Amino acid sequence: DCAAAASNGEWSIANGGVANYKAYIDRIRHHLVAYSDLRVILVIEPDSLANMVTNMNVPKCQGAASTYRELTIYAMQRLNLPNVAMYLDAGHAGWLGWPANIQPAADLFANLYKDAGRPAAVRGLVTNVSNYNGWNLTSPPPYTSPNPNYDERRYVEAFAPLLQANGWNARFITDTGRSGKQPTGQIEWGNWCNSRGTGFGMRPTSNTNHELMDAFVWVKPGGESDGTSDTSAARYDRNCDSKAAMKPAREAGQWFRAYFEMLLTNANPPF
Repeated sequence: DCAAAASNGEWSIANGGVANYKAYIDRIRHHLVAYSDLRVILVIEPDSLANMVTNMNVPKCQGAASTYRELTIYAMQRLNLPNVAMYLDAGHAGWLGWPANIQPAADLFANLYKDAGRPAAVRGLVTNVSNYNGWNLTSPPPYTSPNPNYDERRYVEAFAPLLQANGWNARFITDTGRSGKQPTGQIEWGNWCNSRGTGFGMRPTSNTNHELMDAFVWVKPGGESDGTSDTSAARYDRNCDSKAAMKPAREAGQWFRAYFEMLLTNANPPF
């Protein structure tokens, strides 16, 4: 994520990142071929491509844009295998779902798909990864105003026709792992880090009752921290120390027991 401090990757372009990434993808391909009897679902590059729509004013994102594009295409082509289904990460309703962002987003993703040669294994897009948005809300949470696409269903239904107009009949999966409590404790829709007032959501299933949806999934591990609230840490991000964030929080990717317990308490449906 070129626009965040807490989860901004391990490799840089200046230090051999392109070669490292390609070697990483090649290794994944090796295992997918070796276990070709297993059906594998791949989520491609969470929190990466969406930055190409909204954060090109950030120097790091601007500098990485062409490489993001190159390596995403590389991944789509190398992992295009019969036992694989890929979904490119398309942010969420509160990011690319805004009216000003959704058409540029559709152009970006459709062009990537076409430039990669329309790989058969790339089924579509994944939304709401690591986020908290509800699937089908009866009313908009206050922090979503004035976006008409205030939940993931509205986002998907607005996005799909734009992709189709660009030549891609994309399918969707949506991460519901932390969307059980609505509204959440977010003050602003951009409060992405360890947000208070959240709960485990709809269980993973392929029974979606929606013509555009392949599945509801849990991508983000529920007890994994989004980032540290320690202001002295090298990867400190101010979003992890906001009023909407649960604190104290550990580094991104580390176990956060208190957060897990909150998700469990607020789970809907309950366990």
